[in-house]
Parts: sequence; structure tokens; C-alpha cells
Amino acid sequence: MVSASRGQKEVDYKDLAMLYYQGALWQDCRISAFYPGQKNPDLIFIDLDRKDFKSERALKSALTKILKRIRKKIGGHPTVLWSGRGYHIIQPIDCHVDLDKVDKFIPLVWDKDVNKGFLQFAAEYLSNNKKDGCNKTSLKSCLLRIPGSLNSKCKEEEGKDPEVKIIQEWDGRRPDFRLLLGSFSSYLVGKRAKELQEREKYQRLEVNNNSSKVINWIERLLQTPLDDYRKYCVDLIMIPYLIVRRGMIDEDQIMSIVMQWADRCDKVEPLRPRYYEFERRVRARIDSVMRDMIPPVSWSRLLEHNPDLAQKLSGREGF
Repeated sequence: MVSASRGQKEVDYKDLAMLYYQGALWQDCRISAFYPGQKNPDLIFIDLDRKDFKSERALKSALTKILKRIRKKIGGHPTVLWSGRGYHIIQPIDCHVDLDKVDKFIPLVWDKDVNKGFLQFAAEYLSNNKKDGCNKTSLKSCLLRIPGSLNSKCKEEEGKDPEVKIIQEWDGRRPDFRLLLGSFSSYLVGKRAKELQEREKYQRLEVNNNSSKVINWIERLLQTPLDDYRKYCVDLIMIPYLIVRRGMIDEDQIMSIVMQWADRCDKVEPLRPRYYEFERRVRARIDSVMRDMIPPVSWSRLLEHNPDLAQKLSGREGF
């Protein structure tokens, strides 16, 4: 896929992209904002969706205010596209840094993806929280529409102009990303403090009468090594069970229980990816479940959505 961000190896995809767009009849043509494997967040994307505003006038007013805010906060003059359903604001910035490597930020971001956190913060901050809340920008998932292409969803709606158009062109200057770091740090500290308060409040409620929270089939699963479905069990059953149902709050204790099970599984069939990568995945999942308090999959839901695993467990002694 063609990249909109600088720094990619010089490979000319123009002809290939044109053939693809023509084959798609110029409908829903997009380009990746970041090249594969990119680690530096050097482009801010803000999506304004018409559905979030009372009228066209309100949408245009929000756009004007956001462009003024971008100019005031970082001195930017971004590209603005009409997307067919709203406006896309695209502001390149000068950032050569992988923020995932900046030590002071890492403890403040639950899922350890600081770059994603920065991109989402920047969009919220510069749009004054007017951006489309469903659009979760990251380095791996940020697609920009091609001017002159068509938004197929608009073709189905009467009175909608489906053609993607340039409303304003970027002035070629990249504001320094460090202009946003002070506000980003304050945002992370405040968000982390709020999340910790909510987590502690919920866990105080959960820790009472833990004996009634025991789910027998999951307790048996914790003692049963498997040769497959290990990630599913860890992500959707074990970690949510230990945190949400059992009320455990010690990350090291949770890690120990899960990895003891993983050790037994590894002897049956080697873990994939490698053991230390599996361990890192477990720790990241603990963080996300503690943040969002995701409940474990129930046995009835397991039967519905993963019958192969349910059948495998049903065939084991004790289930």
C-alpha cells in the first residue's frame, strides 16, 4: 500500500496503486498514513463526522474553530478533505522519535502503546474533543481517502456528495511534535489517576465475598494444560476471571498463576510465539483487563463462539 508519511524506502507504488483504484472504480480508495513497521508518529489525523453535529452549519463551524486551534497551538496549516460524510484533517508533524522508547511515558499508558496514545490524544486535543469518537488512530490503522475517489456510503444516501475533495492544502511545514508533549504528559497523568481510582473502587467491591465468585470450570482449566487455544484462554477467560471475578489486584500474583499454567502447556506443545513474547502478551493483557474490567467468557458463550475449545475441554477429565 502507498504511504502518506515520509521515511519509507523508495519504492514506486504509483502505477500499482492507480491500477488498483481504477479496478475499484475509484470507490473507497485509501492510502496508508504510515508505512509498514513505522515507529514514529509523524502525522496527526482528525476525523469530523457529520452525524456528530446538529447541522451542516455546526459541522463547518467546528472545522473553522479546529483549524484556528491547530494554528494557535502548533502553528499548523493542515490538509483538509471533504470525505463525503464530513471532514478529514491531516497535519504532518516533525517527529523522528519512537515514543514507546521514552521511559517517562511508558508507566502512564496501560497498553504500553505510547505512540497510539499520542496520536489519539493529539486528535482529541487539537479538535477540542470534537473528533469522531469511533476513530481510534494508530500507526497500524490510519487510512486516508484519495481526492477524486468516491465514498460508496454517500452514494446510497440522497443529497450526499460522494466525491472526496481537497478543501485546504497543507502548507508544507511540519510543526515540532514537542509542542504537544507538555499537554500530553498532563493528559496521561490525569487519565492514569482517574483509571486507578475507578479500578480501586471496583476492586474493593469485587474483593468482598470472593468465595462466591469462584467458577469451577475455569478453576479446572487453570490446572489443565492445552496444546492449542492458549491465547484465547489467557486473554478471554483466565485473566478476566482472576481480576474481575476473583478480585485479584496484584499483577505479579496474576502473572505467576497464568505463567505456571503456560509452563505446563509449553511441555505439551511449545508456546507460539516464543515464551518471552507470550509472557509479554500476558502482562499487556493484565493491564488492559484491569483498566476496562472485562468479564470472562461464560461457558454458554464459549459453547456458542468457540465450540471447538468447549468440546476439547468437555472431553477432559474433570470437566
